[in-house]
Amino acid sequence: MHSIVVKNIAVFIFLFLGSGALAAENESDKSQKDPLSIYREAGVSQAQEAKIRELAKEYEKPAKVRLERLRNLSKEMRDLSFEAELDEKKVLALQAEINELQNSLNNERIKLMLEIRALLSAEQKASLVDIMRKGESRDALSEPLLKP
Repeated sequence: MHSIVVKNIAVFIFLFLGSGALAAENESDKSQKDPLSIYREAGVSQAQEAKIRELAKEYEKPAKVRLERLRNLSKEMRDLSFEAELDEKKVLALQAEINELQNSLNNERIKLMLEIRALLSAEQKASLVDIMRKGESRDALSEPLLKP
């Protein structure tokens, strides 16, 4: 159960903090396995870490249901795309539902980010942002200048 929570937190952190945070985490094998390491590096206490885990768990419950619905809708859209004659109203309605669900997930993720940031002191927030920026600069250095 603990590993599922950690994996889901990792997904959240990827979505929430982006690749810059993950690059910052990729400094060691331990941090790759522990998505909360970036917060520890920013100086959170054990109590703050516990609260972050609690918030992530609360986010995870409804997000799982929405993500499963989104997978089903995406599959339905893919199946529709294989039809020779498309029903425009049906396709557009399905896409509207997909968009609404994605927006809902994104808004909930942002709310979670705001709740987590509210737990941090000004110094911890500044440290977190510095870590994220360093991660982004490492990403930029590792990416090719011209993408195919």
